[in-house]
Amino acid sequence: MVGSLYFDINGKRDRNIAEQLIEKGLASALRHKRDDEDRSSDYDKLMAAEQAAAEDGRGIHSGKERPAPKQPMNVSECLRLFRFSLLVLLPKDNQTITLVLGGIRAPRTARSAGEKSEPYGTEAAEFATRHYMQRDVEVEIDAVDKSGGFIGALYLNKNENAAVTLVQEGLATVHGFSAEGLSYAKQLYEAEAEAKENKRSVWKDYDEDAEAAAEEEEKRAQDIQPLKPEYLDIIISDVRTHNGLTFSVQILNTEGSRPLISFFRLNSLTKVITGIAALEKLMADFSLHHRAAAAPTSFFPKGGDLVSAKFSDGSWYRARVRRSSPLKKEAEVTFIDYGNQDTVAFKDIRPLDPKFRSLPGQAQDARLSFVKLVDPGSEYYQEAIDRFRSLCEGRKLVANVDYREGALLHLRLIDPTDPNAAEDPLACVNIDLVREGLASVDRKGARYLSVYPTIVKKLQDAVAGAKADRLGMFELGDVEEDES
Repeated sequence: MVGSLYFDINGKRDRNIAEQLIEKGLASALRHKRDDEDRSSDYDKLMAAEQAAAEDGRGIHSGKERPAPKQPMNVSECLRLFRFSLLVLLPKDNQTITLVLGGIRAPRTARSAGEKSEPYGTEAAEFATRHYMQRDVEVEIDAVDKSGGFIGALYLNKNENAAVTLVQEGLATVHGFSAEGLSYAKQLYEAEAEAKENKRSVWKDYDEDAEAAAEEEEKRAQDIQPLKPEYLDIIISDVRTHNGLTFSVQILNTEGSRPLISFFRLNSLTKVITGIAALEKLMADFSLHHRAAAAPTSFFPKGGDLVSAKFSDGSWYRARVRRSSPLKKEAEVTFIDYGNQDTVAFKDIRPLDPKFRSLPGQAQDARLSFVKLVDPGSEYYQEAIDRFRSLCEGRKLVANVDYREGALLHLRLIDPTDPNAAEDPLACVNIDLVREGLASVDRKGARYLSVYPTIVKKLQDAVAGAKADRLGMFELGDVEEDES
């Protein structure tokens, strides 16, 4: 629609607004042919006004370069992925930029209906939406990540730092590594201290004594020494994905044998273990025993009991009762030679004959050294689990024990058929998963990281490679899970 605007003074139409703008040199008239229907009825006046402005050198006719007036930026959308991000509109250029607030980590919100937000993730996003969306703001850019997103600070009313405000409200925490070197780092830490003291939002259950104890534990962890290489031939007999990835391993080395890795000139003898051969004999005798043994008339297993339990394949195995329910007449058991867990009816559970008790359980609980799979809320989590299973489950591998956490072994898994293992003593499945963007360095759970500097360097290179190739969780850019 094309038309003319006029001032209306006391009910009478005054001068054309376009004519006044042109007369002051703030606009120019469009040229039209005489028979053009879109030509203004005041066309002659507009042309006369432009001629007068040109003759007097007003505005755009002055010949001087006039800088464009500074226009405020505007927050058009608040995004919440792994880091706190906002879409910022630059009206002058009609462009939007993604701004990641530096120095903080906010709880993550769900990216799809099937995901769950982290605690206070929704509240953080709503707070940012209420306070910053469609507001004029100023930004300071500190860096640009590999996906083209800008990292920096956002200011409302020239002095309110959005990152500091979110931390102060308990809707974000300080990310120590990225906060280093920021001009407002002190403000961030002071804001976090205030949020902790007032137990706001994510600090609702904050316990100062517990934090002090954790810091003391971390100091003790600094005394950890690297273990001597201890290579074992293993089979992963069970994989569990609740509460992080853990698995059960059976150690295959028999008396007098060397681990498979010795083929690759990693000359390390394992300790003498006779378990797997003994287990094979025990299972043969176990099967014969249960063919002839009569079922007990009244047996009610209790938590901690060693028992015989029938697995879903119809065979009997040694098991330990985790918990028992007389009401449901069933028990949760762990099969001690394979690591599997199942719920078994009382009718399929029998006391373990004493002659089958002497051999220790052959399944040992373990986890990956140095790394953790992507977060269970990630769209890449199932892919990571499937990849781990395809690389490891049911296969003969070589494992090196890097740390012992009670009975839990932290293992570096090596595929003896991998040609890289012959040339690189650090090649392992753990690093391969990181290189594929399906795992990250576990800085919190692997407290021994610092005593294995060569492994840490290898992991850093793997992360950089995954980011550069946009693999796994880095498919959409340089966005890594929180490592604090």
